[in-house]
Amino acid sequence: NLELQCRSPGAIVMTRFRVLRRWFPDERGNAAIEFAIVGPTLIAMLLGVLWVGLQMQKYNALRSIAADVNRYTVVEYQKDDKLTSDQIESVAAAIAVKAPYNLTGSQFDATVTTQSSPVAGATDFYMVLNYTPDNFLSYFGISAITMTYTQNIYVPS
Repeated sequence: NLELQCRSPGAIVMTRFRVLRRWFPDERGNAAIEFAIVGPTLIAMLLGVLWVGLQMQKYNALRSIAADVNRYTVVEYQKDDKLTSDQIESVAAAIAVKAPYNLTGSQFDATVTTQSSPVAGATDFYMVLNYTPDNFLSYFGISAITMTYTQNIYVPS
């Protein structure tokens, strides 16, 4: 009792405030620290999802280019304009760099060879399209990939 009498009412309130501070510590910097821990992982995951989406778009572009080249070659053969393997490669390269595909020409490669056809009276062109897209995730140790799409083109001999 003697001790309480010597203390002012303000001192008792301060003592209680110190007890409350132990129960509820200051949390002003928690969000910044949590983001510093979790943020890089979330950003890397976001970039990874973006990268996968871009790779899928480029692969679908290769498939569409192959379909366009196939269609062009068949139509030309119907008009009695027999294309060579080199001409088909040039058509593939020209289609790849124009809209809507807009692939980088130096990263795109088309190879067309003639094979023996399993169908009598038909010529079989075997087309291989390769594309190496830009890699913006090399910082995270992910190496660039080369996409390959193959397709046979059958035309009358």
